[in-house]
Amino acid sequence: MKKFLLAQIVFCAFAFSANSQNLILNPDMNQGSTDWNNGGCTPEIGCSNCTSGFFIFEDSYGGPSATNIVSQVTPDNCMQQTITVNAGTSYKISFDATRRTNCGNGGPGELVPNPGINVKVTGVTSGTVYSSVDYHYSNVTWTGFTNETTQVFSMPGVPPDAQVRLDITAIDNPPVGCGVLIDNISMVVSAILPVNLVSFNAIAKNNTVNLSWVTNNEVNSNYFTVYRSKDGVIFEEVGKLNATGASNGSVYTLTDAHPYAGINYYRLKQTDRSGAFKQSGIVKANLNAKDLNVFVYPTIVTSVLNYVIENPKSEKLRVQVSDITGKSLNNHVEYFGAGTTQKSINTSNLASGVYLLTVTDETNTFKKSITFKKN
Repeated sequence: MKKFLLAQIVFCAFAFSANSQNLILNPDMNQGSTDWNNGGCTPEIGCSNCTSGFFIFEDSYGGPSATNIVSQVTPDNCMQQTITVNAGTSYKISFDATRRTNCGNGGPGELVPNPGINVKVTGVTSGTVYSSVDYHYSNVTWTGFTNETTQVFSMPGVPPDAQVRLDITAIDNPPVGCGVLIDNISMVVSAILPVNLVSFNAIAKNNTVNLSWVTNNEVNSNYFTVYRSKDGVIFEEVGKLNATGASNGSVYTLTDAHPYAGINYYRLKQTDRSGAFKQSGIVKANLNAKDLNVFVYPTIVTSVLNYVIENPKSEKLRVQVSDITGKSLNNHVEYFGAGTTQKSINTSNLASGVYLLTVTDETNTFKKSITFKKN
């Protein structure tokens, strides 16, 4: 089969697999619309025994091949397939694409002026949009093999979705019947690592909420956005921070100066340079709570880490320092009286990197992990 199209998308953390088997069914459209006609999304794909006049081969759209079958994505035709996945690994979706070259009356050289596609991955059970990226003709080289576009994101290790749905739809309002041609779609295990969020914390203090998070790897990361909600359903933006792009971990902090009274819910969204994004789980902070609280300062240390315990009662607490892999480096139990107690830990023997201070009560009903960075 002759390949004449190009574009690539990469996404991460759907399943673990020991090989690079393509999970896409009927990837080259040789079986017509089989496996692509679900959910009411009707593709424009012919079959191997159809004629070129049925608009199924490359030459029907202005391409060079009279035998290669392709799919055209237009305002009236889209592509959709449901894929069974597991959590915990990276996947890469790739495909070939180009704009139609004989739009309008079908004459040679009549190019589609403004074609584009949206590629979206959605959880079948949860409805969560794990990735959604627009590709426009103006910023993608649709012909030739020199341009590669990547899209990176991840899912939780134990997501609610055993299946995801891949949707490819038209954007940019091209002329009816004229759009983008797709061929040779694949989904395989990828070695590309997504941004790995180690922790995300929200701590209420003095009518504000201190938010902090840490990553241990960032690939193509662009910025982070923090969202707040008073009901855990409808979220609004609190603030945005540019990503450092560091491969060895970064610590971020942001203060919500105007939280709601009572419980506030927070979510973190990471967006990469292609526009793809992923979201964290929800954390909460209660401005009316009188529960145990933990603070550290500074968040970037050299030889000493100071931490503060605010507790309404006297009790024993386990204090542990660990690296981002979970390896314990300092683990001890101390008695803390009611009220505010300040302690310190010697960090001079720690190598440069990102670490976690975790405080747990004796019944394991309270556990708080706070990140800090050793220079």
